[in-house]
Amino acid sequence: MSDTGETTGEAPATSGMSAERRGQLETEIDQLRLRAGKTESERRLMTVGIVGLVAGVVLALVGFVVSLGTDATTEGLLNSTSMLILAVFGLALAVGGGALFLRFSISRFLRLWLLRLIYEQRDQADRIVGSG
Repeated sequence: MSDTGETTGEAPATSGMSAERRGQLETEIDQLRLRAGKTESERRLMTVGIVGLVAGVVLALVGFVVSLGTDATTEGLLNSTSMLILAVFGLALAVGGGALFLRFSISRFLRLWLLRLIYEQRDQADRIVGSG
C-alpha cells in the first residue's frame, strides 16, 4: 500500500494543495465572508440589476404594444413615436440591469477562484523550492 500522505497530515500529491495551504485558503475565505458591508452593497446592486432588467423588459413591451394601437393621424403618430422611444429606453434599461446583475452575481465566484489560484501557485512554488 502506497503512502498518500494521510498518516503525515499532508494532502496526497494528486490533490494539488498541501493541508497547510488548504487551511490557509479556508481561513482566508472565512475572512472574506466577514466583510458584510461590501457583501451587502453587492447584494443591493445585484437586486437593482434584477429590478432594472425586469422593469426594462416590461417597459419595452408596454411601449411597443401601445405604439401598435395608435391611428394614422398626426397625434397618433406623435404618440406612436413617443411609445417607441419609451420601448427603446426600456430595452436600454434591461441591458444595463442585466449587465449589473451579471457583474455582481459572478464577482464572488471570481474572487474565490483567484484566491484559490494564488494559494495553489504558492504551494507549487514552495514544492519546487523545497525539492531544489
